[in-house]
Amino acid sequence: MTSKGSAPTPKPEFPLSTFAFLFAEIVHYHQSQVSSDEELEERLHQAGVPVGMKYLELIAFRQGPKATKRELLGNNTPVNHAVSVLQFVYSVMWKSLFKRTATGLVKGPDDDNREIYLLDNDPITNKFISTGSGGGSSGGGGPNGDGNDIQANEGPHCGAFLAGLIQGAMLAMGVDCTVTASWDQTHTQTVFVVKVLGK
Repeated sequence: MTSKGSAPTPKPEFPLSTFAFLFAEIVHYHQSQVSSDEELEERLHQAGVPVGMKYLELIAFRQGPKATKRELLGNNTPVNHAVSVLQFVYSVMWKSLFKRTATGLVKGPDDDNREIYLLDNDPITNKFISTGSGGGSSGGGGPNGDGNDIQANEGPHCGAFLAGLIQGAMLAMGVDCTVTASWDQTHTQTVFVVKVLGK
């Protein structure tokens, strides 16, 4: 029992160190099952999809289904709905997972706005993960020199897991899309490319 003036007990947070440890185990497990960087990226992507779906359910449970629906379903056209869901992922979902929002959300160059980029300068999936391979499909370039990001510029892009997580959340909210992870031109920022499908 708490007194009237006492502060409420804070909700327990999922430590990022625990996430990093579990994710490293996921990477190492799937790495032992594949023979190429592309296969590893695909497996990580597939592993992320159900996580995104379930995590969206968890957020909806915490916030209340009416609040979540109100935030996401302001406009039911496919593209505008996709933007609303991505804004939710960029802010609420990212902050719940990583204690911060993503770096940016940018519409692509196409006229119908069916390609949208979610940007992250420092995704935890790319930190302290050594896959032991180089020259992957999403890699290339040399190390960035800060000594902290082991996976940033070589081997498969472990952000594929987060691409799957984003796609899972969007699929759960009725947005048919594909999501891929790649580097920007400087190989320092992860770009999640969201392509909205359907009419």
